[in-house]
Amino acid sequence: MFTNYLMIFLFFILLTAFIVINSLSIVQYEQGLNIRIDNTKPKCQYNNQNLDSAQQCTGDNSKKFVSDKGIIYLINNFPTQYIQVCKELCTGAINTGGKCSKQNKQYKECINFLKPSSDCTGVAKPVSYISGDYYYASQVLTKSC
Repeated sequence: MFTNYLMIFLFFILLTAFIVINSLSIVQYEQGLNIRIDNTKPKCQYNNQNLDSAQQCTGDNSKKFVSDKGIIYLINNFPTQYIQVCKELCTGAINTGGKCSKQNKQYKECINFLKPSSDCTGVAKPVSYISGDYYYASQVLTKSC
């Protein structure tokens, strides 16, 4: 009979320990949900001022931007990863890291123009700011305006 009481006592001690440990785990989990890591880097700023008639191609409704190096970009108000845009100018192959095996001058200029600096966040630098919206290069165009 003493053994039965001992077993019941041990069962309640283990059950209490289980409940206490689970309660502490829940508290720790909930505290972990409240951790907020702020990104202290600002959004990347645009490369140029507002588009004017000299920078915008005419003829259709799409917005096209001509860089000071003469590269023509189709632009939209949503960001496209800069490597995806510039890869059209690569004369070699693009490896898995996004590097061009044969980097020509236009490819390098495109990368330098669109690659965000390390002190800002974003997948590409905006090329312009139009009516309160940032515009990003989405494609390199081979035809002139």
